[in-house]
Amino acid sequence: MHFHSPVIVGGEQIGGYHKKLMNYIPSDRLFAEIYTSYIEAWGEVFDANKLILSSAFPFIKDKLYIPISRLAGGIKGFIQKEEAPRMIEKALKEGNVEKSYVEKLHEDLNRNFVSVVRPRVRIGRMNNEPELFFNEELHISRESGFYFFIDHPEIGKILTSLEYRAISGWGGRRRSGYGKFSIEYEKYSIDREKSEYFILLSRWIPSKSDSTGKGLFLLSYSLGLDSGWNISDSKKKRRRVFVSEGAIFSRKRTGLAVAANIQGTIIRENSILRYYKPFLLPLEVKE
Repeated sequence: MHFHSPVIVGGEQIGGYHKKLMNYIPSDRLFAEIYTSYIEAWGEVFDANKLILSSAFPFIKDKLYIPISRLAGGIKGFIQKEEAPRMIEKALKEGNVEKSYVEKLHEDLNRNFVSVVRPRVRIGRMNNEPELFFNEELHISRESGFYFFIDHPEIGKILTSLEYRAISGWGGRRRSGYGKFSIEYEKYSIDREKSEYFILLSRWIPSKSDSTGKGLFLLSYSLGLDSGWNISDSKKKRRRVFVSEGAIFSRKRTGLAVAANIQGTIIRENSILRYYKPFLLPLEVKE
């Protein structure tokens, strides 16, 4: 996804007056955009249970960035995809992630993904009075953007609907010209059978079968909290805890045992679907 205008991809509310922008698009929010785009384009829904989807992460030219969770005293951030096996190998041996390496990558990201804070005025829900708040918007360089993995039996129709969404825009303030983008596709194949280590590239809420099985061990993870409002019915969403992107799984190391073929969860709240199925990227790690 190459963005040709500023984009607002959502974020974390800070103190009620400042919404801190995310530097990636979580899989549950990416799913919501894809699902609604499909409905708008085709007037029908697709089977969400058959969808394979990751979160959308930054890239600069030919360098793809993936998240890394906290590893035994390390830090959370982004690393280059091709460097992930080496970084995880080092972290497993020495108990941390190279902080200077991650910080250097974030300097590169900050040069190509520039956050601009703008003041806005809204009418308060409680008192109907004008309130000043601040929103961040992301300005992305021409050589950068977001990438994600996706597959589905109806992938052709899904990609067509995304091309329609590219015209109307992505994220917030689309009517003001925000979020215009173009999209490129590349085929991919993933062989998970021979890999010993995996990294989670989506938000994941385990299903009952995930938590009672055994075959993978969760070595490192961070938890996140999903909350907010359903725009369609103005009701507050139920808070849910999920495993964040960047978690590390292993077939052989001891950790929190989960099923070998984890399924995740799709939650329906009224008319809203919330996608928390896992996308595991295999890694070749030499110990």
